[in-house]
Amino acid sequence: MKKYVTILFVLISHLELFAQVVDLSKAASERKLVPVEYDGSYLIPDLGASKEMKAGLAGHEITIVKISSEYSLKDVNGKYATYKDLKEIEGKTWVIKEFINEGYSGKYLIENQDKQWITELGMSDTWFLNKGLEKLKENFVNKKFNSFIRGLEVQGIDETNFKLDGITPLTVTDLQYAKISYSEYSVALFFDNGLISAYDPSGITQPRDEGWIMIGGKYGSDLLVEESALNKYSAANSRFIKQMRDGKVEVGMTEYQTRLSWGIPQKSYSNISGYDTVNDYGHKTLYFKKDILQLIK
Repeated sequence: MKKYVTILFVLISHLELFAQVVDLSKAASERKLVPVEYDGSYLIPDLGASKEMKAGLAGHEITIVKISSEYSLKDVNGKYATYKDLKEIEGKTWVIKEFINEGYSGKYLIENQDKQWITELGMSDTWFLNKGLEKLKENFVNKKFNSFIRGLEVQGIDETNFKLDGITPLTVTDLQYAKISYSEYSVALFFDNGLISAYDPSGITQPRDEGWIMIGGKYGSDLLVEESALNKYSAANSRFIKQMRDGKVEVGMTEYQTRLSWGIPQKSYSNISGYDTVNDYGHKTLYFKKDILQLIK
């Protein structure tokens, strides 16, 4: 009998041991977030933005331009939005009331008057933080820009053609969110000569140097630059500045200088025929060694 009692005691002890499992399945969602306050330095959070950055957006206004699917939103009762709901949501200003720390990237509770929705606002959706737009306006409106390339031909969003002489400056008169095609949305820059151009504020397409901007050119050559930045660059690159502004390339230029002249190449290769970099522009090919143009072919 004592033998059976001992075995039973051991079994109960083991059951108690296995019952002491710590449940960490909700640890991530229950983690206390310390919000990073939004300072207006970007229009939308980076895809890799931390939950602390997203939590810092609470209280800020957003403009929702396009929602990819009605399944992107639920009401506070968990019901998905309808197509009709999307039409009432898009094009309006909403306030992020709260960041909800759920799932991989979290969700936002947004509000407009008496309407509330819960959404992830993913990369397939188009939305902007209004404070970021105001910051951009401070950086652009009433600023004077000139085309880096003399005689640059550009086409506005409305398909009006302009030829920029590189001498007469353009003044930015306004900056707004805009729908520029059936499915494409952007920031639009309005200039005093009538040019309306798309502007991508992301760091992917814009030059790194302050005072330089890329407007809606197809091949990355529609560069505008503020007068002070142009004067500074011209002084530092006096040997080739005339060739660059005339849209020409010359042996001895750096790769960056050739890209300012001709834009982004159609194809780029490395370690070919003894050259570090080979850039193919279709009509011509440029060969570089140690970042210096050695051959035009």
